[in-house]
Amino acid sequence: MSKREKVESHPMATIVRAGRNSSAPAVASRMTRRADPSLLDPYDWGPQGIPEGKPIRYVPGQGFVVED
Repeated sequence: MSKREKVESHPMATIVRAGRNSSAPAVASRMTRRADPSLLDPYDWGPQGIPEGKPIRYVPGQGFVVED
């Protein structure tokens, strides 16, 4: 497969192409339906269960910061 064919077959290529015409909302809608998390099997966290997370905060210009 040529480099161009690889690029054209990449899922993001559809979004890039869609941005050039009026079908972008339709493409976004199709991708949203495909990305439905309710269709996934539940994640197995193992016997310890879901780990406790750390608090985070958002710092403008920096992004999310994990609190100590």
